[in-house]
Amino acid sequence: MPNTFHILILSLPRYLALLALVLVTSCGLKYVPLESPQSFEQRRHDAVEKYVTSQLAAENLPYSSIAFGESQVIKPISYKLLDSLYLLKYNLENQGRFDKVLEQKIENYRIIALNDTNQVLYIENHIFTLGKGDTLEFYSALFQMEKDLEIDDIILQESVFLPAKYKKGYLTYLFENAFILPDYAPTQEEINFYSYYKNALYSLSKAEKDPFILHTLKLMELAARIKSTTTSELLKAQTTDLFHGKSYAVKNEIFSSILENTAVNSQNQQTITSYTFTYSYKKNGTNSLPETINYSMEYDSYLRLKKAIKL
Repeated sequence: MPNTFHILILSLPRYLALLALVLVTSCGLKYVPLESPQSFEQRRHDAVEKYVTSQLAAENLPYSSIAFGESQVIKPISYKLLDSLYLLKYNLENQGRFDKVLEQKIENYRIIALNDTNQVLYIENHIFTLGKGDTLEFYSALFQMEKDLEIDDIILQESVFLPAKYKKGYLTYLFENAFILPDYAPTQEEINFYSYYKNALYSLSKAEKDPFILHTLKLMELAARIKSTTTSELLKAQTTDLFHGKSYAVKNEIFSSILENTAVNSQNQQTITSYTFTYSYKKNGTNSLPETINYSMEYDSYLRLKKAIKL
């Protein structure tokens, strides 16, 4: 996009948002009824959903709108200057002051903005699914449009095949919401978790990404169940589930110390390559006598099982 543009998130003060709408939707001094930012945003969302539906009509692909992310507005520099003047006017009005020179500047820049050939662009981040049944393809895409709401560009950010039952979890993952205590803001541990697992995707092929994201969602489920994202706790809980399922029965388990195996990477940094430990549990053997079962366990740096060898 031209360098004269900048990106603003739709979190401007309501005052500025309404003034921007007057500028975008009106010309000269003609009165045009104001449309609320919420209403205009909803119309953009409706336009995106209508566009996707029409494009897929002949493909026989069931489409389901899931959510919209935070909207973006891309404005020409002339609009940026006008925004700053409106903000100054807003601050003065809160102090009960009026600046005649400022009013003239606003009118001058308003005329410049109205005659700017660069258009205000709106970008909507839409999450939706295609398909039906037990497996769905989830999409995250950016839809670009101008004030006429005609879609003029689409950028596909991500697509992934997942079991349908992970729809809610995938949205939590996508928007990086809290998953241990969903009604609260994400903790720093959860933020670190997202950063670690999402950064890993850059080095994976498309064929590797889908299973990896599913693995991440399963870890999030597990972390929510045990109320922890600690590596050792996740490793222990995964191992227990592997051998015993999610039973709450007493299992008489013993975990050895968890070893971090490391190596030096290409940037001469020491990184963890795997985790190893011994896992033991007791079960009734011959003649109902307790028998101890021992396993050597190995997980990779993203807590995926590599080996479970009976000793």
